Amino acid sequence: VVAPVSRSRSTPRRSTYGMSFHAAGGFVTAAKSPRAVIARLNDGVNRALQTPDVRGRLEQLGLEIEGGTPEKFGALIKSEVQRLGPLVRARTLQIE
Repeated sequence: VVAPVSRSRSTPRRSTYGMSFHAAGGFVTAAKSPRAVIARLNDGVNRALQTPDVRGRLEQLGLEIEGGTPEKFGALIKSEVQRLGPLVRARTLQIE
């Protein structure tokens, strides 16, 4: 599930004031989880995101549904840690 960087389809006339943001949500599990378990969970989540009830509710909240693969979500997490790591360290925040 993604909060869009571009204008939202639900509020296309709202100004972005030249700013953008990106927020994503997903599920993680233990690093040594079997690939078959991860694949089954991923399939179930992606199917649930396509059901009318789930899709409709998330769209009501202004979210755009993306779904994807464990590899894609892992790459997003890695890029966000690299992007925001210096800010976190500069503020002496703890990454958990």
